[in-house]
Amino acid sequence: MQDARDSAAFSSNNAQRAGLVLCLLAATYFLGYAAYAILNADVYLTDLARIVRYFIVPGLIGVFLTLAAFLFPASYRLSIATCVLAILAALFAFEALLTVRALSGKYGLVGYMGKEGKIPDYVKNGMPPAYTTRAINQKRGVKELPDALLGSVPFVQVMLCSKEQQPIIYLADRFGFNNPDKIFESQLDIMVLGDSFVEGICLTPGDDIVGQLRQQSSASASFALRGTGPMYQLAVLGRYGQELKPRHTVIAFFEGNDWENLKGEKTDVWLKDILTTETDFGDAIPTQEMLAETATVIDEWWLKSDIGTTELLRRNSIMRNFLALQKTAGQLGIHYPKAAKEQPIYNDIILAAQEMVKEWDGDLSIVYIPVVDRYVGLFNSGFVYNQHSLVRAAADNAGVPFIDLVEIFDSHDNPYSLYAADSHFSKEGAAIAAGAIANHVNKVQSESTNITSSLEED
Repeated sequence: MQDARDSAAFSSNNAQRAGLVLCLLAATYFLGYAAYAILNADVYLTDLARIVRYFIVPGLIGVFLTLAAFLFPASYRLSIATCVLAILAALFAFEALLTVRALSGKYGLVGYMGKEGKIPDYVKNGMPPAYTTRAINQKRGVKELPDALLGSVPFVQVMLCSKEQQPIIYLADRFGFNNPDKIFESQLDIMVLGDSFVEGICLTPGDDIVGQLRQQSSASASFALRGTGPMYQLAVLGRYGQELKPRHTVIAFFEGNDWENLKGEKTDVWLKDILTTETDFGDAIPTQEMLAETATVIDEWWLKSDIGTTELLRRNSIMRNFLALQKTAGQLGIHYPKAAKEQPIYNDIILAAQEMVKEWDGDLSIVYIPVVDRYVGLFNSGFVYNQHSLVRAAADNAGVPFIDLVEIFDSHDNPYSLYAADSHFSKEGAAIAAGAIANHVNKVQSESTNITSSLEED
């Protein structure tokens, strides 16, 4: 009899300890979530939606679980802790599934060709997929803008990605961009600057934005490269725009990472004088010395680049996003990205670009590219992407037309279909973007013709 009582007491004590430990374990996760938001309050606690999402809700759950650990009867707290941990386990399992699925869609971005596939040698004179010219300049130790390589290597095959175990490649033009070189034999009508979305990542040449834009305005050229931001794009405009003097210049802004790229570019020593009145942007054609240094960097990258899972994981914040249940939240429409903090230099960049194109009587516009995350969840999360208002305000301040793909995509029956599995545009998404640019340019030209006609009549 005594043994039975001792056994019951022992079981009761174990249940109490288990309930206490498990409640505190679950509480630690939620309180840690709230604490991380406090430590990064400038980007996670900037508005009511983020405060509720990242602090109030996880904080209240954490406090409740802590109180339950010490104040609730043992049987209750063990049940509560078991339920909460079971839910968390299910959410993490779902997050793992979503992570694997997302990564599988991005293998092409690092050039993965399958277990038996091999990247052809003829593309290895160009940058490996997912590497950038900005990184080349950092490796070369560039200190001044004229010494920087702004395009890729001219007249080499550039591998954008792999798709269905086949390389997606374009032949770089004389400046190192994704265009047929013959485009420069006549006056350039439209110059489009931007990052990987405009370069055409994982789209067959001709299916990218500018490739499809040429179907409506043949003298259109892309001066875009992966990983670039607004400061870099201003440098590209200064170097090649002043050489080619396009009638229309379009700068694409991608809300996924351009704001973060701008923060990084402000630390690049070779871009420090980009906004000075006497900026030397350098020659359009790279010197042999620049190409030789670049070739050394590219060769080194191809030798060490692990085209597979290791490379993919290295380029994504997998663990942090996994612990935050980011993709699960995205499916629900409650994943809110870091709030974009104002960067006054962006306004200066747009003003400088505007003044630059005026020098050759051209015009400037900005096309805003929304991130796919807007269109993933059950609930619309577009209201938290405050970059949209910051970029529009900068455009309005400079008197620059704003081509808003957010409005266009929002009116589409299935905006998610406008993106590929790697989160860049699908062929249809690129076509809609090209159409928006073409419509804007046609409108500008029509207005200019009407003004000219009115002046002639007067």
